[in-house]
Amino acid sequence: MPAIVGRKLRLKTGTGVSAVGIICAQSDSVTIANGEIDITDKDDNGYRTLHNDWGVRSIDVSVEGILKDDQLITVATSATGSVLLSDYELDIDGFGTFAGDFWMNNLQIGAPTAEGVTFTATFLSSGAYTWTPAA
Repeated sequence: MPAIVGRKLRLKTGTGVSAVGIICAQSDSVTIANGEIDITDKDDNGYRTLHNDWGVRSIDVSVEGILKDDQLITVATSATGSVLLSDYELDIDGFGTFAGDFWMNNLQIGAPTAEGVTFTATFLSSGAYTWTPAA
């Protein structure tokens, strides 16, 4: 499989062909975690022993970019009190797609004196997610 460029990995709202990338993103980073279950006891002679099943599985996505609209601010200041975002996709072009619900954990806005206003937002998976390999 050939290497891909960074713009081909996008966190998107919606699903399928109607999914739209987070507006004005310049950089995305993804952490996929399979939390361990530590079952170490005194008989393990000081070596960590892990269960062969996972504890908590999660996907964390950080998105950085130039703030050009109020899409993320609207989510972060939701009048309903919920920042749980349903039906999001993490699309890795040519590899596949993670789909599920995400929680907006934080939104940071930066304002350098002589540059555009920037943002960094972090999204945490909530509940089960799916992985669909590219066809």
